[in-house]
Order: sequence, then structure tokens, then C-alpha cells
Amino acid sequence: MTSSGNIPPLQKGPDILPPGPWVQRVATHMRNRLGRIRPTGAITALNSLPALRELSWRTKRTYSKEREDSFISERTSNLEAAWGQIVGVVNVIECTACESGKGPFARCVSVPGVPSFPVCANCHYRGLRGDPRYRVGPCAGAVAPPTPQQASPPAPGPSSLQPNDASSVPSADNVAGLPIDPALTTSSDPLTEPPSGSLDEKPLVLPQGGLFLYLLGPLLKPQLGPFVGLSATYPLPPPMNHLLVLAG
Repeated sequence: MTSSGNIPPLQKGPDILPPGPWVQRVATHMRNRLGRIRPTGAITALNSLPALRELSWRTKRTYSKEREDSFISERTSNLEAAWGQIVGVVNVIECTACESGKGPFARCVSVPGVPSFPVCANCHYRGLRGDPRYRVGPCAGAVAPPTPQQASPPAPGPSSLQPNDASSVPSADNVAGLPIDPALTTSSDPLTEPPSGSLDEKPLVLPQGGLFLYLLGPLLKPQLGPFVGLSATYPLPPPMNHLLVLAG
């Protein structure tokens, strides 16, 4: 048990003082309790945080230091609340319970990021977190100070990529951003392949009447002599030229 002769004087009022004798006192209570019971999730989380301020009570409270000390040490929830008051964040706007004077501590202090400590230290005290007579709502109205947000690294611009670094840019098929083997990404889709042959090839266009002559060439071979001059005026397809040569 903690000796009552070592209880320091109570610190009262809203002034925020650096960690002092009451921080040591609460830490001693925590060590003693952890030697007897299994640590709660709140104690485990709070114990990893540094002490930021001295414990301070409301000015209107008239209990002796011995009584306040016993309040803290007699219940695990009270011990969690006292340590949360020491390591937590002072809210910019108090919750409705703290604003109305509920709870023993002078400030409305919350501990963000600890699921087992969802309310301020005053609302956590005595384990009355669910008692509507003790507070209104889940720490209703409390506003914590803004936390500085970590700046996001700038996205790489076009100038930061080398000409041969296109494979380092994640695409829809490469969301992991891994290097891409060009041999594995060659498209075989006929809709995206260029047509075979030279791009300068032009479609075959027959002159007027040329198709007729082409089809009837074998039958009209003896009469093709007069049409030899067509090959000079209208370029005919190779089969027709061949027929004209044969006719000649």
C-alpha cells in the first residue's frame, strides 16, 4: 500500500503546471495496482504516453488530500482517469459535463487514439461513463485542438521521369507499380494491330468498264486488239494488262 504520509498537497485551479509530485503519486498507485490485477486496455495504452502536466483539481472541491488520494487509488477507472488527465490533450472547448462542473479535475482532457478511453478524464472518473445523471451524451460538445497534418509527398511531375522510365508509372494493369517487361505487354489484339503491307498501298480502282473487260477477257481475246490503248489512258489491273499482252 502507498503510505499516506507521502501524499503531496493538492494542486487546484485551471493553471497548467509541469509534471510534479502528483504524477509520481499516481504512477506509484498504478504500479501497485498492476501488481495485483491484470492491466486493462486503457492502462496499457495510457502507460505508453509521456506525462505532460501536473494533476489539478477543481477549486470548489473541499475533500482533503487523503480523501482525494483514496478516490484515485480505490478504483481502476479512477486511476485511469487520473493518468488520462496527466497524459491527454486539453480540449479547446469543454464537454457539457465539464462545463457544468462535473468531475474532480480542473480541465476537460481527452486521450485521442485510445478506444478504451473514449471520453474525457472527468467523464471516465468513477466509471460512470454510461450514467446520464453524471454527464450529457458521450462527452458532448468537447472539441480537441487541431493536430498538424503530415504533408503528403509531392506527386512526381513529368520532368522527374526519365524517357525510359515509362514502365515505372503504374497503369490500370500495373497498380503495384512494378517494372513491366515489354515482351509481356506486346498487344496481339487485331483491333489495335496496323494492317499488313505498306501503309502507302492504295485500294485498287478499276476504270469505268474495266471490270466488264476483266471478266469477259477470255471470251473477247480475239477482239481485244482495239483496246490496247486503254492501258495508256486508264491503268488497268495486272490481270487485264496480261490479257492485253496476250492479245497483242
